[in-house]
Amino acid sequence: LADGSDREADVILLSHSDDIKISNVTIRRGLSMGVIGQLCSNIEIDSLKTDSDFYQDSTTLTADCMHFVNCSGFIDIHDCLIENISDDVINIHGVYTSLKEKHNNKLIVELKHRSQKFFNPYKVGDILDIINPLTYEVVSNFVVRKSEIISEDGSLVEICGDYTNTKSDIDCGFLIENSKRMPNVNIYNNKFNRFPCMRVSGGGKIVINENQISHCACALVAVDLAQFWMESGRIKDLVFTKNNLQDCYEGSFINIGISGMNDSDAFKVHNRIEILENTFSGIKHKAIK
Repeated sequence: LADGSDREADVILLSHSDDIKISNVTIRRGLSMGVIGQLCSNIEIDSLKTDSDFYQDSTTLTADCMHFVNCSGFIDIHDCLIENISDDVINIHGVYTSLKEKHNNKLIVELKHRSQKFFNPYKVGDILDIINPLTYEVVSNFVVRKSEIISEDGSLVEICGDYTNTKSDIDCGFLIENSKRMPNVNIYNNKFNRFPCMRVSGGGKIVINENQISHCACALVAVDLAQFWMESGRIKDLVFTKNNLQDCYEGSFINIGISGMNDSDAFKVHNRIEILENTFSGIKHKAIK
């Protein structure tokens, strides 16, 4: 890969690509993710299926079925049948980096999680958010003129550019998010069965409607993961409607929040989230948390 990352175990890898359609594909066994897209735009996934019965396995994939990082344009996922996987059925997110050094026109940032090493989430012209990790306030923006990985272990990225809209001092340890490089998402008319979670986040318009979701730990997780996987994003517009949810066995069917914070400590990071006309069956704890 041009970005140096290691994704050799995934079934389908999309990187720095545009206008992609995956249609009528069946995955029978995989030792990692099914489909992963990094810095891509305009992706349609139509009639993707998993089939663990072919090899008489209990599990088809050992990691996420569909995983997208800092993509843009749109992601449409529809008419899929995904079941018997060991991790997220869908995970759509960005990447937080941590500010290590700051200069007049240069930021040195660190990729904190091992899975993100050698992944450069920044392109020329991107407008980055600089975020106070204690308050989640965006204290400045930074317009990218150049970015490159500068350390042998792939953990440090040097970003050259210009500060704009600065509201307060910027300190090492602040979070950097590429919030505008996030897609509009449509997930509809799918059947998801026997999996842990579906995770969606980001600043695009996200619509999840008319899906059959069953036998999972959590049907929908809309959680900013700055304190865990360093996965961003703060949600701007999410509509979850007319889905049929059945038998979620841990916690709540729908979980909205911020990683690493109790409810009493949390503050607003998400904007519009609309949940309506869904059907819940087999509630053991809470429908929505």
